[in-house]
Amino acid sequence: MKKRAQYFEEYFHITLNSPTVVDGWLYLPDKTDILIMFAHGSGRLHLDCLHLASVLHSFGIGTLLFNLLNAEEAKFDEETQLLRQDYVTLGERMVAATIWARELPALQSLHFGL
Repeated sequence: MKKRAQYFEEYFHITLNSPTVVDGWLYLPDKTDILIMFAHGSGRLHLDCLHLASVLHSFGIGTLLFNLLNAEEAKFDEETQLLRQDYVTLGERMVAATIWARELPALQSLHFGL
């Protein structure tokens, strides 16, 4: 992770279930003990999620924002709206992303919220 001023900020490719890889963005203030995970099901982060994350940052709370669909799936879903309703797959990906994040050494001591 890159250290910038008083926080870590890093863009990640998150492997959920091989071969599914999605994009994620981690923002971690130096002295935080909390990480809130935001998932978006459409393949792109919604502005409301970004705004809420910035408010949490102002209180020293870390965030991990990520998509539950990769770019190819998001394009298919825009046309069909089928994947955003596949709650089993989306739920499995949320669990996989949580496991992925818990395995990062820099995050292991944090309290997680979803």
